[in-house]
Amino acid sequence: MEDWLTAAARARPDQVALVADEGSLTYAALDERADRRARELAALGVGEGDRVSVTHSPGIAFAELLHALPRLGAEQVHQRPLVL
Repeated sequence: MEDWLTAAARARPDQVALVADEGSLTYAALDERADRRARELAALGVGEGDRVSVTHSPGIAFAELLHALPRLGAEQVHQRPLVL
């Protein structure tokens, strides 16, 4: 099943999808980077039902993970700091 990012990359590949401190990415570039990140994670054993703790700040690396994990059936888990 095609996700919304892949559909957007197909419909408007050259339109800017993300602007971050590191620069900007088109829908096509973000889709390709999410695929690459998903392949890297799969090679490390991440897959269906896994929960992955993400510590990236908002930006391109975070966006790659945000879109890569569902492609593997994995889920992103946010860590909250413990306040005592």
